[in-house]
Amino acid sequence: MVKKVPIDFLLQEQISLPWSLATDRYFLRAVPEKGIPILRAYTVLGDALSIGRYHAVAKTLQQGEIACSRRLTGGKVMPCGEGFVGFSLILPHRSALLFDDPLALAPFQVMNRYVRGVLKGLKDSGVNVFYPGRDLLTVRQRSIGWISFTTEAGGALLFEGILSVNQDFSTLPYLLDRADPQGVLPSQLLTPETATSLAQEAEKEMTFAYVADLLQHGYAAQFSRDVDRRKLTPEEEEAIGGIAAKEFAVASWFYGYTLQPDLSYHGVSSTQLGTFAAHFTLVPERLLHEVRFTGDFIANTEAIADLEEGLE
Repeated sequence: MVKKVPIDFLLQEQISLPWSLATDRYFLRAVPEKGIPILRAYTVLGDALSIGRYHAVAKTLQQGEIACSRRLTGGKVMPCGEGFVGFSLILPHRSALLFDDPLALAPFQVMNRYVRGVLKGLKDSGVNVFYPGRDLLTVRQRSIGWISFTTEAGGALLFEGILSVNQDFSTLPYLLDRADPQGVLPSQLLTPETATSLAQEAEKEMTFAYVADLLQHGYAAQFSRDVDRRKLTPEEEEAIGGIAAKEFAVASWFYGYTLQPDLSYHGVSSTQLGTFAAHFTLVPERLLHEVRFTGDFIANTEAIADLEEGLE
């Protein structure tokens, strides 16, 4: 039996993308030491794009009226600004809410297990949401949510997602047209016919407080434990502010996953999540010299780095 410690629940409304990233980074370091899981719900002001950990970003990408940020997790490019609610669950290890053994839950089981808190909250509110697998939540086969995850080298888990609340994912092509006019970032075509939102399903505007209540109820009921709201302490705010300024408010994080000009060969393949590309160079003996993977895939950074290095 797993020891059922409570989950701390943080609400952050109209925060910046660097601050959101820094909050997750801080708790990925703090949660394994303290052993208290963190559930976080947040909103971002204005139009914003959440770019996957492994997307190659061109210098031509426009970061002006649209806020753009690279996530800690992989997966698709997704809208995340006004009209959407983001959430993240941070655990000491990937099995923490279900088993004491950190390896009891296989990586391919992570999203299926931890999305159940979201599904429980939405279904109990009357929204017949379904997780068909991969990375999207749907209602009547129309996308209403997106999820992804990653694990740190020490084992800490970040499971995160975005819910369509008063906007839906069909806004993505319009945001990309404005932020990425050269079309460097891969994206799937999302239309109003293939997307929906909580507001559309309920036929009324939704508040952040209401969605936060759904998440709190869902995780408490699904995992049979207390989910207690709390605020950041002054010490936590200071530490998060430092991380935001040093790690995520600088161009090196956003543009850090770029392609070198000498990666002259590449192959692109369509996958279940979107696009996967391999970029590489060859030595005269026709052996791989340098390799870089880009695209919409979900994986932890250490595994990808080891795979790229192992192939070279």
